[in-house]
Amino acid sequence: MNVIDIRKKRARRFWGKIVPFVPYALGSGLLLFIGGAFIIFLLYYNRLLDNIPTDFPLTWVSVAVLLPFVLTSAIWTYLKPADVVFLLPFEGQIRAYFRTGIVRTQLVKMIAICVPWFFLWPLYRELRQIEGTTAFWVILGSLWAMQAVCTLWHWMEMQLAEKKMSILFLQFRRITAFLVLYAFFKHGVVTGWIMGAALSVLFLGGMRYVPHHQIHWERWIEKEQIYRSRAFRWLNLFVDVPYLLEDKLQVSYIGGKLSGLTRWLPFRRESLFLYFYMKKLLKGESFGILVRQWLLLCLLVIALDYSLLRVGLFAALIYIGSVQLSAFVSQMTERRYWSLYTLDRSEPIKAACTVAAWAHLILIGLSSAVCLVAEPSIWMAAAAAGSVLCSYLYFRAALPRKMMKRSA
Repeated sequence: MNVIDIRKKRARRFWGKIVPFVPYALGSGLLLFIGGAFIIFLLYYNRLLDNIPTDFPLTWVSVAVLLPFVLTSAIWTYLKPADVVFLLPFEGQIRAYFRTGIVRTQLVKMIAICVPWFFLWPLYRELRQIEGTTAFWVILGSLWAMQAVCTLWHWMEMQLAEKKMSILFLQFRRITAFLVLYAFFKHGVVTGWIMGAALSVLFLGGMRYVPHHQIHWERWIEKEQIYRSRAFRWLNLFVDVPYLLEDKLQVSYIGGKLSGLTRWLPFRRESLFLYFYMKKLLKGESFGILVRQWLLLCLLVIALDYSLLRVGLFAALIYIGSVQLSAFVSQMTERRYWSLYTLDRSEPIKAACTVAAWAHLILIGLSSAVCLVAEPSIWMAAAAAGSVLCSYLYFRAALPRKMMKRSA
């Protein structure tokens, strides 16, 4: 049996469940949010390059930005609980199975760290008065080497027999990476490598006296389940993935916490649909879309200096939010939910419109607060008041009437 083929099949099966939903996640407002945030970042970054303060904390900024890229060592193994028995007879060949994951992890890390270093380099060059690109490649090669060392240390600490010792060596690895990075940017690459070599001797020397396994199956399987959980939770922040219910990971963290607000609803018959629709809104993709749109508005309001443009952005957000919530109401009143309804169709329709109205008013309140704090103006106050009036008329009068005609 070829263990590499087993790993390839498992990887294709896992990512085959994830990848089809990525376009829906990007289309739920994520791509727009990333694009807007990146444009705002470039705007302020160019301003910084035009006038870099002489006391700019380059060392601390570089360490803070690069340290997560150096330390991250998520080695995907695609192991399952049954592999303790299934793959144990092939333990002599299993290193090739893990080697593939280690190499791919390192390649991804090397590509990823190029992005922050690309933006840090102009600051480093200007503040250190460096000519040419030799230093760029020397430091980038040093960062790649640090990543490789951290990945190797992560592999070694995962094999330790006691979890407490594994955590201890993990903390030592983090401290080492921090000190070496600080030395790179404060005292030079040579000093950083001397410090890294000394700390590596301590790490490897300590490893010799700690009991360890050849392959710690239980810990790798536990780690793989954590990675799967993170991937599914990240995906479910942006789009509903129905078949992931079998993994018990359907509820997003924020939506799951806020859905507890439903316990404050009075226990009455007319509150049944309010409870149901609040749960559906907070645990569904509509909530995430509205949150990302509001965050994008906050970033744009901070970046822009034109009051009328802020009013226009506010109006656009409120309109898009009303369209999104209207789609939510339409979805909740489709025929596939009618098995939950009473004979009176007006109750669920009114409840869905009420929940949408609450959500829209909260969106208006938060958005207008951000805009008014940034720059108080009569135009912004008028836009907020007009939005509240239009929202009330639409979600409490026009939309319920439209849904009643559709369901008749």
